[in-house]
Amino acid sequence: MKYATRDDYEWEGVTDEQIKGLLNRHNCSLDGNRDEWIDRIFDCKKGLDMYNEATSANVNLEYAKASELYLEAAHLFQKVGNPIHTVKDSEGRGLFAKAMSMNPQSPEDHLKLADLYGKSAEAWNIAFGASSSSKPESEIAAEVNMRHAEGHKYSNLADAEVKRASSLPKNSSGKTKAEHFFSASEYLLSASSCHRVASEIALENKREGDYYTQLGIYLNRTAGSHLNYGIGHSSLENWEIALEEFSKAKDIDNKALKEFQKSLEKQNTKVLVTNLQIAEDDLIIVNKWIDYVLPKIKKVSTDTDKLSNSGDYPSLDIRLESIEGMIENLVSTVIVNLENTGSANANNVQMELQSSFIDGETNASLTQIIAGSSARKSFSILPSKAGKPNITLHISYSDPWGENYSNEIDAVIEVARREEERPPPATIINVKGDYIDDRDTIIQDSVVSRSNIGTGEKSKAEELREAKALLDDGIIDDAEFKQMKKEILGK
Repeated sequence: MKYATRDDYEWEGVTDEQIKGLLNRHNCSLDGNRDEWIDRIFDCKKGLDMYNEATSANVNLEYAKASELYLEAAHLFQKVGNPIHTVKDSEGRGLFAKAMSMNPQSPEDHLKLADLYGKSAEAWNIAFGASSSSKPESEIAAEVNMRHAEGHKYSNLADAEVKRASSLPKNSSGKTKAEHFFSASEYLLSASSCHRVASEIALENKREGDYYTQLGIYLNRTAGSHLNYGIGHSSLENWEIALEEFSKAKDIDNKALKEFQKSLEKQNTKVLVTNLQIAEDDLIIVNKWIDYVLPKIKKVSTDTDKLSNSGDYPSLDIRLESIEGMIENLVSTVIVNLENTGSANANNVQMELQSSFIDGETNASLTQIIAGSSARKSFSILPSKAGKPNITLHISYSDPWGENYSNEIDAVIEVARREEERPPPATIINVKGDYIDDRDTIIQDSVVSRSNIGTGEKSKAEELREAKALLDDGIIDDAEFKQMKKEILGK
């Protein structure tokens, strides 16, 4: 590419005010002297030409070329003093194209991709926050691109977990395999949340093609979340739950296919054809898993369900964790870890995360948590602003005999500003009575029930563990243990 230089033009007859007017037109800095202004004009022209060439390369799926040109354009835009929106938009496009140019093979490759997509989303987040209200189109594009990049980030984190599971030795435990698939499911749920938001933005702004595309990806990622959750339960030989999840995945993937077909009617591109093919391939995989688990399912009631209530109770020990630091206006994943320390199964577990400072997927459910086992579920939240907002987690569940239980957890999350680095992942702490605002302190603590916050009392789970230790040591008998447990749970 040949660019015009200052020597190609006669500048002697051009006044300083005319040069400044040209710089203003392109939103360039007016600092410096006349020679610097003229150089700035040509740097700006070069950056714009690079940006346009990068866009053309991107459309033709020449991602490596597009990435190089976008990033160089971003450098030039910054050099000439263009607004931060212009700089970060080009940077976001360059990082996204760089990620698209890669061909991941290993878990580590997918983690590198996730990092690139994450940095791309962060750049667009800054662009979106800095864009002028007089440029609604640029705002819309920046936000849709941001959500799309976020979705790709979480999808690659999911792919990394699946590849880790696939690379495990054949003699690995079902629990170890399940953990990877459950993590993949959680990441895909966050990915789907990103694309759902993107589809809503596109719909509001009457961008039908983008709407159907993002809606299709949202449904496909949701189906993928159910698929991996089902595979995890297959590893644990929970066949009924696995079949339930596979059936959900099948239904949702069929819906995704219909949306991708609608998007192809609006604009037939190689990328959209690829999306359609992915959904079709996923359906084949889901059907194979259904065929695998169906013969394994036996309609036999568990011993617990056959028994009458003999004084056994479920009891959930709850902990909230962020799997990465949070930034305002970017999707983050919060994990609810639940351990059933009781002696009965917890059925129909319903969870709701409430806060005036967050949006996103704030409801989740689990079919069952078996006594003595643990489970987890994720929330894909969207913090609306930086700071340390309070959140409340509501949990309800029932025992095998229809008795209902509920709990409420208060906690705090740490959210960084757009331009800040992500804070480290951490256990989310309780805030009732002992709120700590110290960014340099890493707090490792469990979230406890509201009734125990700030009182110095032990949680029910801790009391139950102590009672169980007394039983195991022979200090109390089984009847005394059951009575103690009944008293603890009745508090």
